[in-house]
Amino acid sequence: MQKIMIVYDSESGSTEEASLILKGEFEVLNKHVMITKVTNDIDITGFDTVILGSPNWFGKVTPNIQDFIKINAHELKEKKMAVFFTCMSLTRMKADSRVFQDPQFDLVEPNATLTKWQLTHTPTFYVDQLNQIAGSINIESVAIFKGKLTLSQLNFTHRVIMSLICLFRSDINQGNFLDKKSIKDWVLYLSN
Repeated sequence: MQKIMIVYDSESGSTEEASLILKGEFEVLNKHVMITKVTNDIDITGFDTVILGSPNWFGKVTPNIQDFIKINAHELKEKKMAVFFTCMSLTRMKADSRVFQDPQFDLVEPNATLTKWQLTHTPTFYVDQLNQIAGSINIESVAIFKGKLTLSQLNFTHRVIMSLICLFRSDINQGNFLDKKSIKDWVLYLSN
């Protein structure tokens, strides 16, 4: 039986909720799944697959997930590894087939002129930032899911930043946009 460890970090509960959905979908497929919030002392020995979940942290995984990757780099090289992000904005476009993009995000035409915001919210940008952190670790797949935003659940600094972003970005609103079907589709992709 395949043993999967899901390690996540979460600001407002979005990535935690996505992790729990992932766990449930893998269990339906008779996979043994352990789930934990990220710490520096997680033992991944005995797991075949490690899935890391993070909210978008300025185009990167959170510092806690970055630390986890660095601490466990040697062991992660020996595992099947996947990463997912939850975020409120993505410039969805044609990307590497290993990148799963939540279809809730608007698709951008291939020849479109992109703004600075759009350029820093593309699948390529996310993957490039992740590869800089992971180095030679082979990441088999990256998924980007639309998450949820509840300003009251964020710390003061993030609440101010996201409130300002909501004022200037009409595509970013409070609410729960996690799509169980998109998460299930990624689980099926990873299971093949």
